[in-house]
Amino acid sequence: MRTWISSSVPGTFVVLLVIACPVLGQSDTLPGTSQETVTLPSAQLDAIMQRLEALEAQKVSGKQKSSETDEWQDVSAEKWTIKLGGRALADYVMFADQDAGNQARFGDIDNYFEWRRLRLKADGEGYGVYFYKLELEFEPEGATGLGDSGVVTRDCYVGIKEVPWLGTVTIGNSKQPISLEILNSSNYISFMERSLPRMFLVEERRLGVHAANHIPSEALTWDYGIFLAKPVEEDHEVISDDPGVRLVGRVVTTPYYCEGGRHFVHVGLGGAWQTVGEDNRWRWRSRPEVHEGPYFIDSGTFDSGSLYTLNLESALNWGAFSLQSEVYYNRNKAMADDIDLYGAYAEASWFLTGESRPYSRSRGVFERLKPHTNFWLVRGSDGLDMGWGAWQLAARWSAVDLSDAAFQGANRGIQHDMSVGVNWYWNPNVRWMVNWIHTWNDYDVAAGGYTDGQADILAVRGQLDF
Repeated sequence: MRTWISSSVPGTFVVLLVIACPVLGQSDTLPGTSQETVTLPSAQLDAIMQRLEALEAQKVSGKQKSSETDEWQDVSAEKWTIKLGGRALADYVMFADQDAGNQARFGDIDNYFEWRRLRLKADGEGYGVYFYKLELEFEPEGATGLGDSGVVTRDCYVGIKEVPWLGTVTIGNSKQPISLEILNSSNYISFMERSLPRMFLVEERRLGVHAANHIPSEALTWDYGIFLAKPVEEDHEVISDDPGVRLVGRVVTTPYYCEGGRHFVHVGLGGAWQTVGEDNRWRWRSRPEVHEGPYFIDSGTFDSGSLYTLNLESALNWGAFSLQSEVYYNRNKAMADDIDLYGAYAEASWFLTGESRPYSRSRGVFERLKPHTNFWLVRGSDGLDMGWGAWQLAARWSAVDLSDAAFQGANRGIQHDMSVGVNWYWNPNVRWMVNWIHTWNDYDVAAGGYTDGQADILAVRGQLDF
């Protein structure tokens, strides 16, 4: 990187002096140190002025303004950076108890172990304003419905910052900007899985373009974009004649924010509109906040033309205590009558060890927790001591309503989950999680026979990200 000399008079004099030195060297003394005078031929003076004009033109053509000073800097030599990372999440899930109604519908559900997420990523920046990310997920059992390779694209995008009016623009396969819970990384959410209403947001990642910006104080942020309605992996990267489109947007404000985010209030509103695509068929279903196993609630497949989703989100952070909640409204513009669906969740968490959930005000999401002390041996002022990491208690209620009479599924109805969890953070990159989930379902009698069903689930996770 080369820094250009200022165009002020002293700077110009320095350049002139440097250029003139070979000529002045012909005299025994410099001007100003004696009474001698050096007279330059007009041709040499013209050459010096031409060189000065060329330097000034080069300065203007290659300049970029620094954010830290008023000087302009040439950044054309800056190259791409690369940072490698990934995550490994391993789960054991046990269906500890099922009542008669649940067993009649789903049988005796097997316990299971799985590698919940195995991901590798590379990201970085370049030339001061560009950034990129590539993240691949490895599915040991194969990517059902997404081909047979066992490798699924998660993030694959490039972006540019400081675009006038737009802010940061991202192009590629990325998360759609809606819902606090969805935009929070799975590394930082308080439970092993996201809540029941997440199904209304379909899949969080899609191919598209979106722009994000905020006011200078970061008290107000917004993000909006357009995406394909279907993942490209579903058809082996072939885009159909009518894949459907999805318009998504989110706006967030933090009207109260102090102590660097240890205390704040978060309020957000998100919305999405989507065309179903050429097949005009849709289906809603959900598992009881675990990744594998039967769908306890299911609308069955039905005709649908377009989908509307409205999402209201809120959060409160008060030191070690945190609250988070979202409400979802979804309307299916079906071929016959419109279908209205609802969902919600509310959760609370408390750090026994005094930490506070870190929060990014410019993005409106939670971030990586750093325990006050890591687990095991830590070096203090008195030598080696025992650290206990960070301990977090959490509780959540969530529900979805798929009871509309237009649904033909045998398991249509209303599903509720009540979850409690304990999280143990060994350090910022290693976490152990234990969740107990009690799920109960109110089924439509006409769709099955049993009017309800209940089950209890124990889930344990080991998590490493780097």
